[in-house]
Amino acid sequence: NEELYYNIDKISSAIENGVQIKLVYSQRYFDAEREVKHAKKEMLLNPYALTWQDDHYYLICNHTKYDNLIHLRLDRMSSVEILKTAMQLNNFRALKVGKN
Repeated sequence: NEELYYNIDKISSAIENGVQIKLVYSQRYFDAEREVKHAKKEMLLNPYALTWQDDHYYLICNHTKYDNLIHLRLDRMSSVEILKTAMQLNNFRALKVGKN
């Protein structure tokens, strides 16, 4: 999927510049009759990092409505848009990577 490569570039740029992104995220789930259903949600996110795990790219981020970190698969994203709004870090403690 060619859109995936463009999304990686957009998200990397947003992380580098410390700005929020907006996107549409698609999820699959089972309903009460155990049939597969699809849902799409528009999300406003603070992006922090891209990772590669089990043959998929993931975005580590947080939704602007909540205080927790989440990881989202990039191949389930569409309509990624870089915003001019600075990332909001107000409810996170500093994370240290490597030696303390």
